[in-house]
Amino acid sequence: MFFIYASYIICYCFHFIKICSKNKTSNLSLMLLLLLLKIKSFLFEQHGNNKNHESRRSNP
Repeated sequence: MFFIYASYIICYCFHFIKICSKNKTSNLSLMLLLLLLKIKSFLFEQHGNNKNHESRRSNP
C-alpha cells in the first residue's frame, strides 16, 4: 500500500514537471522537485519507523 501511494505521488509530480517545462516555468518545476524530495524522505522515514516498531514487538 505504501509503495503504491509513493509511486502515485512520484508519477503525478513528474507529469506536473513536464507540463511546467512546456510552459517554460523552470523555477516552479525546481520548487516542485524539492517538494517531491521532501515528501519522499518524509514517507520513507515514516515507513522506517513503522518497521522498527514492528521488529521491537516481534523481538521482546
